[in-house]
Amino acid sequence: MLDSHIHIGQFHGEYYDFDMIFDIIFNSGNVDKIVYSSTSGCIDDVKYDFARKEIEAAIKKYPVDVATPLFWVVPDYINQEIKVETAMQDLNYGGFKLPPLGNDWDFENDTKQCEIPHEVFDYADKHQMRILVHTGENGVDRPGRFEQFFGEYKNTIIILAHCRPAGETMRLPALKAKLDPQNFYSLK
Repeated sequence: MLDSHIHIGQFHGEYYDFDMIFDIIFNSGNVDKIVYSSTSGCIDDVKYDFARKEIEAAIKKYPVDVATPLFWVVPDYINQEIKVETAMQDLNYGGFKLPPLGNDWDFENDTKQCEIPHEVFDYADKHQMRILVHTGENGVDRPGRFEQFFGEYKNTIIILAHCRPAGETMRLPALKAKLDPQNFYSLK
């Protein structure tokens, strides 16, 4: 069984050590593979190197074919001059996590942030990688904000975490082809 939405790292006042989290999951006897990301990306003014070290430590203990990390995309990485391609080559990430609510994304109005989703989807499409988009009821994380990308990038595996609001998610025209049962079962 695969769990594709695991978090490690700092989240509000708690720190979730990867060893503790992974031990709980793998000792359950039901899960043999996980996909995870570091919530430390939600820390105000977080530096890429902080989350990178967490992922690097996890990779040293858990091979990526068992515990696959996702690159948690933080808009402020632009100011830190972190490029998607550089980060993906730096560590063996298996895809991306887009958490618009966790980092106050504004890629409609902020011209610098506008480039981030394109850079992420371009890279994922070229390498046939997954993008996990955290969706929710707030304006910033509604699935419709990403609709233009769902139809444009045919080789990208898109996972909508929580699929909220469900009605909006199911009405996305660009997503319907990916939800076709014939396509669904062929995803990697």
